[in-house]
Amino acid sequence: LPAGRYADRFGAAGVGLVAAAACAVGNALALVAPVPALALVARACAGVGSGAGFVAGADLMRSSRPSPVFQGLYGAATMAGGGLAVAIVPQLDGLGWRAPYWSGLAIAVVVGAITLLAPSAPHRSGRAQTIVADRRLLPLGLVHAATFGLSFVAANWIVTLLERHGAARRDAAIVGSLVL
Repeated sequence: LPAGRYADRFGAAGVGLVAAAACAVGNALALVAPVPALALVARACAGVGSGAGFVAGADLMRSSRPSPVFQGLYGAATMAGGGLAVAIVPQLDGLGWRAPYWSGLAIAVVVGAITLLAPSAPHRSGRAQTIVADRRLLPLGLVHAATFGLSFVAANWIVTLLERHGAARRDAAIVGSLVL
């Protein structure tokens, strides 16, 4: 994603706001109808927003040079969202198949509002493009993507498996969120 390039022009907060809007639009689009093709397009839109938001947040963290503890909190927060989704969505029984999309839309709106209120940090141009172009990082990126994706697969499937074996939905969701 070229989010780093746009962060130079609009700032990380501007990219974050556009990212939250893309997530909101993607989730709202998915609510229209239970059509697989529509869901794929909607999830792609939300995925682009999520990716741009992550890159903008990482750029903001890099440019503001926070303490290692704050950097760790940012990293933990990026994973906590998935864990919360695995815990919350099964509790929204009354919404049926629309539960993940309504919760995603609500979170995108809240994040967008928070982003509007966030102070902007000065963007410091650095070696980001040089680092991204370093081919030695490709194997590490692939390992990260595989393990990151695998954690989501395991967290989602464990909920289904526990429910099939008699666990209460609430308890299965809690275990799934802890796995993530």
